[in-house]
Amino acid sequence: MLTQKILTRLEKESTNAASTTGNGNILQSIMSRDIEYIHMPIKNEYEYFEQGKTGYCWLSSTLFCISQYLKYNHGIEYTAFSKSYLIFYDKLEKANYFLDLIIKYATYDMRDRNVLYILNNTMTDKGQWNMARNLILKYGMVPYDCMPDNTSQISTRELNACFNYLLKCHAINIRKMCKKSVDKHIVYEEKERALQQIYKLLIMCFGVPPRKVDIPKEFEEIFIQMSPKDFFDIYIKFPFENYISTCCIGDNYYVNYKIDLDGNVAEGYRNKFLSLPEKIFDSVIKEQINTEHFCWYSCDAGKFYIKELSLFDDNPFDLKRIMGDSSYKFFNRKEIFQHHIASPTHAMVFIDEVQKKDKMFYISYDSSKKSFLGPYCCVSDTWYKNYVFQAVVNKVCLSKEVDSTKIYTKKVKPWDFFYMG
Repeated sequence: MLTQKILTRLEKESTNAASTTGNGNILQSIMSRDIEYIHMPIKNEYEYFEQGKTGYCWLSSTLFCISQYLKYNHGIEYTAFSKSYLIFYDKLEKANYFLDLIIKYATYDMRDRNVLYILNNTMTDKGQWNMARNLILKYGMVPYDCMPDNTSQISTRELNACFNYLLKCHAINIRKMCKKSVDKHIVYEEKERALQQIYKLLIMCFGVPPRKVDIPKEFEEIFIQMSPKDFFDIYIKFPFENYISTCCIGDNYYVNYKIDLDGNVAEGYRNKFLSLPEKIFDSVIKEQINTEHFCWYSCDAGKFYIKELSLFDDNPFDLKRIMGDSSYKFFNRKEIFQHHIASPTHAMVFIDEVQKKDKMFYISYDSSKKSFLGPYCCVSDTWYKNYVFQAVVNKVCLSKEVDSTKIYTKKVKPWDFFYMG
């Protein structure tokens, strides 16, 4: 109960604060005017990777990494890959994977946590590095001109709503069939009907994916046509097998967490995260940036973003005015994650680190932002230490810091990993 005595004291202590601000904007009232940032007007040469009105930051960021790889390893500057092509197959594969899971858990109680998770995550845009890997290794890649992106005009929220409704209707039928112990071929006929409907909807939204592509002149001077898969295997050849997802959010280290139920391609790689101590996590990220000029990472981009400067920085925000002390500055990323202050909701790519006076900044590619820096933004070192939770690094960088014999794999459910304590 909020007693009158406590209420009176709260009103008295808050009087001065109210009189000095009173503009209705909390962030503006606690934000310092003295802000350090890096001014880097950069030409937007990666416009084809912008995610538009979708949640495909993870896929756009992966394509950016591949472009950086081609640039620094093969001297090929090419930035025009089609996102629509891969989104098309991501939706189709997610629908197939969902239906497989529905069949697998068809006889489970509706209140079972597995069933609830499957139904709550029927069709979304969310994804991970390994999910991009699955799509590219299975379907290859397409130059932009062969399947131009229309994702900037399409709201995937509405598209997903249609898919969710359709798939859940089929889920009801499948569960009824399985409870009646009908022949399996009848169940799979229902699944086939659902996938045919999904495929038709995808063609209406994205068009028919090309079976053959013209090889861009950056890769081959003469005119050549081949399949998207051959284009990737022969010309792109990005070595996905050399990269591993690391994280710094749990209490147990050197555990390779394999996430059950999450994914897109049923027979593809599952999402895995190698848990590292904070110092090693930070060290391998720096090594990755300096070695390959790209580091795919996930963070909470909803925290302390100054749009006018394209800057992620918690320093200018003086929360002491609200909290009464500076204890919040001493929380680490693990505590921030475990107490649900922040979570990995967005994927970006580190490309460089810059020292300005006594502060360190990271330059990042951000597929969701458009500012005076184009698709780029700056990340302060303190923000990085609090709100970057996962990063993909080359195994070479990791091997310098981690003894592989210490690592063991543990299969966990999504709710046990993403909310681990």
